[in-house]
Amino acid sequence: MDARTGGRIAAVVGLVAAAALLSGCDQMLRERHDEHYEVTGDVRTLSVAGDGVTLDVVAGNGPVSVDEVVRYRGDRPETRHRVDDGVLTLDSPGCEGKKACKVEYRVTMPAGTALKVDVDAGKVETTGLAASFDVRIDAGQVTTHRSRNKSTDVRLDVGDVDLGYATAPDKVAVTTNTGAVSLRLPGAGPYAVQTHTEVGDTDITVPVSASSKRAVSVRVDVGQITVAPA
Repeated sequence: MDARTGGRIAAVVGLVAAAALLSGCDQMLRERHDEHYEVTGDVRTLSVAGDGVTLDVVAGNGPVSVDEVVRYRGDRPETRHRVDDGVLTLDSPGCEGKKACKVEYRVTMPAGTALKVDVDAGKVETTGLAASFDVRIDAGQVTTHRSRNKSTDVRLDVGDVDLGYATAPDKVAVTTNTGAVSLRLPGAGPYAVQTHTEVGDTDITVPVSASSKRAVSVRVDVGQITVAPA
């Protein structure tokens, strides 16, 4: 085994362990703090950052509302929310590093609000969003339902991606080193689809045309790629 392969395997093992910790650590985190708040004013983008985060976003009417649950052990960690120049930022500096805590957000916001996520380990699930979608996760999972956004950019080191669309997107770019990627696109098409996988199968059943302005790019090192009609 060469150094590059060994390094990749070590990284994958570490990230998988982090994801397992995120999904199964509730039993260890016995303390819990719940908070609900509404954010008025001009919010054009929701930005979420943190180490261990579960995010559920649903399109709705009215102001942005957030249900926040912090699970932790020991002292309650600090979480913050603030609005600056149209960007609502949710973060949890008290959970940085090796502290035993995680944060769960359930957010209701107008469909036209953009979403930007950058977390270490986490799960992101959305329903009915129609603005730009930009997600970065080291280890985790991304799922969308009835999306109407024109631009999607998802990057994971380890984890699965399942994106379902209600309307045809203009641009979809998904990258994961290890994991399965499934895209469900409106069947009208066609789409300019580019895929790459080193180990794994690829199944494309949507109409395809290299000249289409609807660009779909999926890159996976190890894992299955599926691009199918919604």
